[in-house]
Amino acid sequence: MIPNNIHSIVATALPLEPIIVTRFKERVTDERGRWVNEYFDPVVGKGDVQPVSYRTRKELGLDSTKYYVQLWTDEQLYPAQEGRGADQVVYAGRTYEVIGDDEDWQSQDGWAVYYLVEISDD
Repeated sequence: MIPNNIHSIVATALPLEPIIVTRFKERVTDERGRWVNEYFDPVVGKGDVQPVSYRTRKELGLDSTKYYVQLWTDEQLYPAQEGRGADQVVYAGRTYEVIGDDEDWQSQDGWAVYYLVEISDD
């Protein structure tokens, strides 16, 4: 029988790296009436982070001047949507926003692959 949770198998062979996940909480207005995002307290998770190739960035129509990574993790993450800001991930001192998922196996196997874009280089 072929196991269907490949992420779990790979995660035992390759060490997962620590990531810091900050989930979007709500949008509020500041003292000047501008919308600002608020976030829940950060939590530590684990994942595998790999750069997105130039060819994949081009195929997906991503901005070639920005840095993108893919994240394999069991954390449930969300990109920005109408009325909602994107969850953020800190990895290796860099801060990223979730822009979408590539493979979502959360409901079946408890993991997913996300595309992230760097928003700062803390």
